Amino acid sequence: MASKIILIGVSGAGKSDIARAISTESGLELHDFAASFESLIGEDDSQFLVRRGEAEYEDAALQVAMDLLNREGVITLAPGVVRTLKVGEKLRELRAEGALVVELFADISTLMRRTGLNAPRSVALGPTRKIFTDMVSTHRADFAGLADLVIDTSLSKPEHVAARVLAFDS
Repeated sequence: MASKIILIGVSGAGKSDIARAISTESGLELHDFAASFESLIGEDDSQFLVRRGEAEYEDAALQVAMDLLNREGVITLAPGVVRTLKVGEKLRELRAEGALVVELFADISTLMRRTGLNAPRSVALGPTRKIFTDMVSTHRADFAGLADLVIDTSLSKPEHVAARVLAFDS
């Protein structure tokens, strides 16, 4: 079994829940991006983004991601940071060294439900579903070639996806 399993995917794909299930089943330590951001940077990642802005957030997120990728265990990464050149290169390097990289995704309706974007909104916000769909498409295109395994989590429970990941890794 790989000593490093890295989960990537868009928001709502199930990275955190599936990482917990993999960690529990495998005994590997869990390193979740959001929790690590708060412990390393000292502030919740979403609050940091709002308070400090996108440029500072991207720098901090890259610092957290690179720290996580130097650890052993089950690692989740935020979708935006995976799109950076530096993280993409590191993921390819880690795969060559035996790490397992798994991309998780789900259909748009499932992603919108999981992220709360399916709630009624003011029409002044624009076409939320289209904007989200375009963002997901862009992220998925940027993730192409980074993963050893790609799994649709739309209709699956976290423990079932975890079992698939661990079976692939055997």
